[in-house]
Amino acid sequence: MAKIAELKKYLGYEFSSGSYTGEDYKSFQTKYINYLKAVCRENHWQLVNVGRNHYCFSAFIKSMRGSDPDAAVYYLAKMLYAGEDVKFIARRIMICASEDVGNADPMALTVAVAAAQAVERVGMPESQIILSQAVTYVACAPKSNSAVNAITEAGRAVQQCQTTVPSHLRDAHYKGSQKLGHGIGYKYAHDYPGHYVEQQYLPDEIKDARFYEPGDLGYEKDIKEYLRKIRGGNNL
Repeated sequence: MAKIAELKKYLGYEFSSGSYTGEDYKSFQTKYINYLKAVCRENHWQLVNVGRNHYCFSAFIKSMRGSDPDAAVYYLAKMLYAGEDVKFIARRIMICASEDVGNADPMALTVAVAAAQAVERVGMPESQIILSQAVTYVACAPKSNSAVNAITEAGRAVQQCQTTVPSHLRDAHYKGSQKLGHGIGYKYAHDYPGHYVEQQYLPDEIKDARFYEPGDLGYEKDIKEYLRKIRGGNNL
């Protein structure tokens, strides 16, 4: 109904069947065609180039992953011009922040989540500013896919190998747990220097497995050094 009212206002006529003849009809027809062209230009992604939004989203994600803020914000603008849902765009930014940045810059996910919450409260047109901030932050952040690799490898291990939780890690807060050997020998990390003590956490069947291997960029460089120290038995 809103579009009909808008069309009436644009044309300057009231609709009634058979109302227009001669020059009035030609004027009406010209205005009507011009209106449709304007609508098509405004919504050309949906009305003329159906399906191209999919390619735009692909380019959008790849531009953030590839650390090109100019391309990323361009595709953002293109999607916004096409009338894409800002909440959907925000969800994709959150995914990219975790999938392609991860612990190389943990703030990327925080910025993306804050942006997703903000666009729901603010709405357009100001939401485009919020999305632009999040997109450029994620695009410029150091990159890592170590979190993706870690969960992929861990998931593969779950599917390929049956394991049992080590007895010393099992819950010992119920009556009779000690008779089953649960919790016996567990070392509470905070009781040791540096809040760390060497201890087996993985099941016996995969006790030497490595799933998370941090990268060399951003904060993950510090994580990598920390893990190197504790895995090598060095004092913290």
